Amino acid sequence: MPSVKGLATIFDKDLLIYCISQPMARKNRGEAISPTVQLRAYDLLVWTNRETSGDGYRRLLEAFERLGGTRISTNIKANGEEIAEGFGLIESYRVVRTTATGRMTEVQVRLSDWMFKIIQGSEVLTLSRDYFRLRKPIERRIYEIARKHCGEQDEWRISLALLQK
Repeated sequence: MPSVKGLATIFDKDLLIYCISQPMARKNRGEAISPTVQLRAYDLLVWTNRETSGDGYRRLLEAFERLGGTRISTNIKANGEEIAEGFGLIESYRVVRTTATGRMTEVQVRLSDWMFKIIQGSEVLTLSRDYFRLRKPIERRIYEIARKHCGEQDEWRISLALLQK
């Protein structure tokens, strides 16, 4: 469900991927992880192949607003119970700027519990850095679907009707 700022886009997902990659890298090194991620805005923009201009930073903030406002509602049935739950893609974000220059000096993102559980369970797929060079949303979505299903397999088949769905 979108917020008044709109629904998070597939390009906003880049920020989420970056934020997930930080604790995932720490976990892979055997370090403690937290749902709160500290980052440098410049590093995020460069890593996701985005502009580092003033407009790039403005769009970064807008993306955080959409990610924070987009809500997911789901239900899980198990053991004779049904649990309905709602959560955001990210729990919150915080951007600190110097007043003299407007430069972002600190960016902090708190991942949702749902997202953090995915990291804790190592249920995260790696992506090629070239993913961030894909400019069309349909190209990115096809890559995501293929990446999820191919894994280590030599072959994967899907009907056009299911792929279109």
